[in-house]
Amino acid sequence: MTERPIIFTGPNVCAIQRDESPKTQTRRIPTYMNTLVDGRGVGKKEWDAFEFNFDEAYVDKYPSEGDSPGPYFQVPSEAHGTTHRLYSRVVAGDWFWVRENLYNEDGDWAYEAGPGWVKDAPDDWLKANCSKGIIPSIHMPRWASRILLGEIDVRIGRVQEITEEDAIAEGVQIPVSENGNWLQALTGGYIPKCPTFREHFIRLWDSIYKKRGHGWDENGWCWIYGWPPYKGAKP
Repeated sequence: MTERPIIFTGPNVCAIQRDESPKTQTRRIPTYMNTLVDGRGVGKKEWDAFEFNFDEAYVDKYPSEGDSPGPYFQVPSEAHGTTHRLYSRVVAGDWFWVRENLYNEDGDWAYEAGPGWVKDAPDDWLKANCSKGIIPSIHMPRWASRILLGEIDVRIGRVQEITEEDAIAEGVQIPVSENGNWLQALTGGYIPKCPTFREHFIRLWDSIYKKRGHGWDENGWCWIYGWPPYKGAKP
């Protein structure tokens, strides 16, 4: 079992900790940071140089080199005229430790998603960060993480394959009406009323990924990570 970091926004942290319909899934676009190419990690420059054609990708059901449990998929490289086996750095049975924003409140550090205070911070860390107002999630140290998720299940799928049940597992909630508008809990933005959890997920997905070229209409591949409901501290 390997513990691996994963970043979640404050609303998603709260969704993970809910008693009813907690978040138990996340979908992530394959990148050099979360994906192995032919069994090895690559940097951003090398990843970009492959010019992977994900439109022509397909799921590979055969055993992987190095006995990795997979899943995998085969993706053509437009630059090299070759096809490469890609699979997640996270494998089934791993655990996630959650990275989230921390903020400084008069010298004491707290979790931005609330509630709760960061405990047992090393003196040298407190001294080094005493003048900062916030620690972005990407810089949160392992010892400060309060949420451990696992064991992880790993799947491959296209984003449009998400079901109503999957959308609920993603932490999506039916928004509440405010002055004739509908508030999307995970983004805090106002949206038109939609009848299903899946349609709310579509809007949430586009709010994050459309500007990056991975909108819903692109129907891109994604790693699908799942875990049992979190049983730790509740918000």
